Amino acid sequence: MQTLTLMEDIDSLKTTFGEDLIEYVKGGQLNRFELFGENNIMYFKVYNITQPLSKPFKFIILQSREDLSILCHGKRAKELMTDCYSPRITDNEKQLYNIFSLLLKNDGDNLESLEEHIIKTEDNLVERVKMDYQREIVGIRKSLMVLKKYYYQLLRVFEGISENENQLFSSSGLALLHIIEKRLDRLHGNTMNMREYVSQLHEAYLADMDLEQNSIMKVFTVVSTIFLPLGLITGWYGMNLKMPETQWVMGYPFVIVITIFVVVGCLYYFRRKKWF
Repeated sequence: MQTLTLMEDIDSLKTTFGEDLIEYVKGGQLNRFELFGENNIMYFKVYNITQPLSKPFKFIILQSREDLSILCHGKRAKELMTDCYSPRITDNEKQLYNIFSLLLKNDGDNLESLEEHIIKTEDNLVERVKMDYQREIVGIRKSLMVLKKYYYQLLRVFEGISENENQLFSSSGLALLHIIEKRLDRLHGNTMNMREYVSQLHEAYLADMDLEQNSIMKVFTVVSTIFLPLGLITGWYGMNLKMPETQWVMGYPFVIVITIFVVVGCLYYFRRKKWF
């Protein structure tokens, strides 16, 4: 018998799976996959891959040799599972295959869209399009972290299925579910590759910021260097001393000429050295 029910109605399954198992599940301390006597317990979360930072949907699957029950945490989770659960499929192994196949149906395409978004962000960085790259990159990294955890926990569920310690799965059923496991492994690998890509993008962004700051500091340095000799001239003639050139009728124009010569000379020298 197969059932799809809310977690709040779990007591109705005591006659099917036994009171001990139901009380254990209600305790909430569940691993992703574990054995309880002759039964399997699978606990996992499903994320909206287009909005990975949103609240996930939680599910618990109880499996015996004859029965399969899917517990949903909340009405929204049940609505999602209703779209994946097929009442026409009476075989437990095929039902599990159908559920996970539909849950992961669009994940490959959505990961490709996320990868294209990362590439677009990199192109914008190279072309120096104005945007908040720090916030954008951090948001992508958080999303990929959630997706990594999502696929990893599902892989742990399927590792337990593959071990098949209580022999609830047939060889044909294991072969069928192994298809889902391989798909999960590819999705997890793609997520890890994108995390590495985003890390490199973040490093490139920090390097670009360093270059920009160095350019700004170079401009400040050039300006300070130009005004340094001018400050010396100002300090020299600002002293309260009687200097011969101060009595010279051409003294003031001469200082102006020296000042202009220093500024032009410094600019020419720095330009020639390609310092700005």
